[in-house]
Amino acid sequence: MILTHQKGRGTKVHLFLDGEYAATTDENCWLDNYISNGADIDDKQWQALLVKINYKKALNKCADYLSRRDYSVKELKTKLLKSVDTHESCSNHFSMLIIVWSVQHTLLMLHGNSNNPIVHPF
Repeated sequence: MILTHQKGRGTKVHLFLDGEYAATTDENCWLDNYISNGADIDDKQWQALLVKINYKKALNKCADYLSRRDYSVKELKTKLLKSVDTHESCSNHFSMLIIVWSVQHTLLMLHGNSNNPIVHPF
């Protein structure tokens, strides 16, 4: 599969596989996981990139929701599952793991509690 990218509005970056739209991310996430334009990638590399993109989206959404009001962990999980794209080949279990970790990470950042270490999902 040939991966190409194109600058979108603001900080968005649109990703294309073999000329067809595949995903959108932000510049920071793209720069952290940069793959040169026109690179030939396999399905395993693409899935790994999608996991990182969805993790970043979940983390940003979680922080955005919590900046507006307090939510229970259950409420955050439900809202994040509705708002974060899940690729058809990504399992729900792994998507849920990413969301749970995002919620935990964001809560830890907000409350500064270092007594509960969190294990990164990657």
